[in-house]
This record gives sequence, C-alpha cells and structure tokens, in this order.
Amino acid sequence: MTIISSFIHLGICQCPPDQFYDGNPSSRNGLCVPLRGFNQSCTTIVECDYRLDLQCLNNRCTCSAGSNFDPTIINGPVLG
Repeated sequence: MTIISSFIHLGICQCPPDQFYDGNPSSRNGLCVPLRGFNQSCTTIVECDYRLDLQCLNNRCTCSAGSNFDPTIINGPVLG
C-alpha cells in the first residue's frame, strides 16, 4: 500500500499506474492499492487492471466482450 498526498498547487491526487485510489476523494490523504486481477472482487471499473482489459461486471473483474483471459500471457488479453 502506498500513502499519497495531494499536489496542493494542482489540486489532484495521483497513484502509480499499477494502483488505484481507494478512499474518500475529498480527503487530503488516501491510499493507493494494487489494481485487481481477473476474477477478483470489485465495485467500480477503476479497481480492475485496465492493462489486462479487465472491467467490473457483477462485482468481479472480468474480460471485456470479445476477450478471453489467459494467465500465461502477461502483456494483455487474448482476443477472439
């Protein structure tokens, strides 16, 4: 877990690309937590690993339409 603070002069909070902000957007500090992988629980799309083309459906990170998950491929989903 990474603790982040807002950039006062820009008024934004940022997490590393492999994490998402899990906290109250109005607070000055929050937590960055790792993106969730295939079949892990989620409540919003920002929690799922976009680099693997995952989306949150029925509270689970799943492949987008037309994609199949292959855990042996690290660079992204297999289409078709």
